[in-house]
Amino acid sequence: LEEVETTFLINVVSQTDNTAVGTSIGEVDIEIIGGSGNYQYEWYDSSNTTIATSQDVTGLAPGNYRVEVTDLN
Repeated sequence: LEEVETTFLINVVSQTDNTAVGTSIGEVDIEIIGGSGNYQYEWYDSSNTTIATSQDVTGLAPGNYRVEVTDLN
């Protein structure tokens, strides 16, 4: 029986803030440190709507966003 490390850290590698109303040029690039290496991503906007299921997200309008990362192992 092999024990798998399940603790991980979400690190923001880079972000491009979007302060121009009417544009969608914001971006966030994240990396995951630790865990199993098999992750699921859910990005949400301020109305709690899923906007992406990828590791990184682009095309963001001005606003607040959050990401939930699940280690699938």
